[in-house]
Order: sequence, then C-alpha cells, then structure tokens
Amino acid sequence: MRRAKQYIKLFEPPLFLLIRIHLLRHFGKLFGDKIVDGYTNQNFLKHYVSRGEAFRNQLNAGRTLMISEVTPALGLMLVKTSSPMTILDFGGGTGNQFHIMKTLFPEGKFNWNIIETPELVHHIYQQLQSDTMIVGNSNLSFSSCLHDFSIDKPKIDIIIAASSLQYISDPYSKLIELLNFEARAIHISRMPLTNQEELLVFSQISRLNDNGPQGEAVSSNSQVTNTVYIPNLKKFESIISLKYSYVIILIESLDGYPDSKHRVPLYSIIAYN
Repeated sequence: MRRAKQYIKLFEPPLFLLIRIHLLRHFGKLFGDKIVDGYTNQNFLKHYVSRGEAFRNQLNAGRTLMISEVTPALGLMLVKTSSPMTILDFGGGTGNQFHIMKTLFPEGKFNWNIIETPELVHHIYQQLQSDTMIVGNSNLSFSSCLHDFSIDKPKIDIIIAASSLQYISDPYSKLIELLNFEARAIHISRMPLTNQEELLVFSQISRLNDNGPQGEAVSSNSQVTNTVYIPNLKKFESIISLKYSYVIILIESLDGYPDSKHRVPLYSIIAYN
C-alpha cells in the first residue's frame, strides 16, 4: 500500500495534487484535534520545543537561513556595540533567534534574555534542568516575568519582539512597558498593523505543523487557535516615536493571515536614538 501511494504521488497531475492538499488541510481543520491558546497547551508546547531543537540541529549542520529569519540582525547593527550585548527578547520562544545571531556573529558575546509564557518557560526548564543555557561565550536565559529586569540589571542594548505583541490583549500597554526599559534600540518584527482605529480582534486558526520554525512535519491534523489583537499603525508608531528619534518602518508581507478573511500587512519596525 505504501509503495502504491508513492506511485500515485509520482503520476498525480499538479492541479489534482493542489486540490488534494487543500482538501486535506480543510478537513484537517474541521475534524482534527482542537488546541486553544497554543502557548499554554502541553501538546502544543511539546511540539514547539521539539521543533526548536530540530531547528538548532539544522543550524549546526549548516542550514541556509531565510531573509525573514535574519531581520533582527538589522537592529543589532544599529546599536553601539557593548560586550556582552544585552538583549531582551519578548516572546522569543525556545531561543531560535539567539542561535541565529550566534550563527551570524560567531565571535559576538550576548547576554540574551527571553520572556515567554510561564507554561513554556516551565517546559524548557524541565528539559534543561535550568533556566539558563551557556553557548560558547554567551548566556541564554528564560523568564516569564518582565519585572525580573530590575534597575540593577545592565543597560539593555536592544529589545526584540518578533510576532509576539499581537497575542497580548492590550498591545499598546505592553509596548509602553517595553519602551520604559529605555533600551538603546527596539526591533519589532512580523507585527500585524491596521489602519482602523479600534483593535482588530479575531481568532487565528492554523495547523500544528505551521507553528514553530520550519522543519520535519509531524503527523497531526491538530488545529491551533489563538486570539490576535492587532493595533493601529499610526498609534503604534506614535508611541514608539515618544522614546526614539529614528523610527524605520518596513513591510514584510501584505497578507499576514492568508487563511483568514482579514488581509493584514506584517511590518518590521526598527527604532533607535
């Protein structure tokens, strides 16, 4: 049977193949397992952490990076170098961006601090038996509380928030909280923003395989649902402009949520003094 399926795929016309993929995705969403609020769900977290580990192994094996994976390097290049460079990574997952930067700047020394959900931090702690990972001459630490960064902490060189603020019910307040750290620069990437005055709120529906860094797909039809809270572009920019003299706005994608009825652009915002 397995060999027969392989032959079917070999001779299947491209149009039929696309239709079959679309139907499988559609019915997988209808009848697959439902995972609500993925970043607090244990099944989701197990998959997410596993994807992160596979991604790091691929990097070590010489994986070619995508442009979207290296955009935070733009922010790092704008700040005056300190050693080590202290980075606050809000919503940094399992640390993939840290490992990418170590690949791009192998001699760089980073004090990299990730803020994530308590559930994800606990899951990582169970795996590492520690909340800190030492990689060469750099530290990667995990915390679930921004207040861990008290006034006795070193000056933050750059704050990174990649595809994270839209999962906060009040993204404006969280943005202000991040800006109050007065980092030398901030880089917010893969951030959906709209022209409407009120927050655009809807359920983002995706497959389990679409979450986490790209890698070997797992055999699952699970549907993941997360609520997104998308702010207004001008208001978002005006808040950042109160703290930084230079604000650069780039469009990463014109259609950030292709599986929804909303056509929302994704932006990358780099700000510094």
